[in-house]
Amino acid sequence: MPAREIFIIGYLDFINLWARAFFIPFSKKIGEKIVNPITTKLAGVSFGECQQNIKLFGNRGINSYCLKREPTNPYDSNAIWVGIGTYHLGYLPKQVAKNLALLIDAGRRFEAEYVSLNRCSCSDTVGLTVKILEF
Repeated sequence: MPAREIFIIGYLDFINLWARAFFIPFSKKIGEKIVNPITTKLAGVSFGECQQNIKLFGNRGINSYCLKREPTNPYDSNAIWVGIGTYHLGYLPKQVAKNLALLIDAGRRFEAEYVSLNRCSCSDTVGLTVKILEF
């Protein structure tokens, strides 16, 4: 098989995996629930009081976290805020938010559940991994 064909096949495999990671869970019709939950690390966890809030609320004892759309966010019009009450923990990553924002804007409801607290031995910075579920 010529090198060009191998490259194209490898590229198509990459596109297929990428599409599965970002689009397959959201490819259902508007009236259907998402079957596959999405697990992702939060973005923007080093800003504001997110670090303090993650250390306080990033644990298994918290049943769920609220997801709120922020269509007026100056950095991303698809931004989705993650927190508990008024305590901000971070945002969903851009690629996840881009797809989920459409569903939230269509009236569907989602929440995030605790998966793990992400720590680095080289710094005090913590992160949070959550699972997004429709309810």
